[in-house]
Amino acid sequence: MSATADAYVLHHDTAFGAALALVADELSEAYGRFADFNSPHEGKAVIEEELDELWGLVKANTGDTATACGEAIQVAAMALRYVIDLCDPLEVVRAEREAMSTHSERTA
Repeated sequence: MSATADAYVLHHDTAFGAALALVADELSEAYGRFADFNSPHEGKAVIEEELDELWGLVKANTGDTATACGEAIQVAAMALRYVIDLCDPLEVVRAEREAMSTHSERTA
């Protein structure tokens, strides 16, 4: 685990915080090694490749091993990368807030 992940886990001593730190580390490594996803097809293919590797471990009845957990972390990191590279997450948040505001105004 990197220093970033270690620091995060120390400050957020939960399984959720630890998992997020591991995913963040994996995502950071991926950005250091590979270019952004160029298309939804490419992003889906990368996620599917990681998921297939996890599925192979699950089918072999080794889905609860450290190797399988590492594959699950890669799946989560690549799903997050898909959102970052292809979905404009800031715009999604703005749209959701606007929708919630409009809904609140209608129900008030």
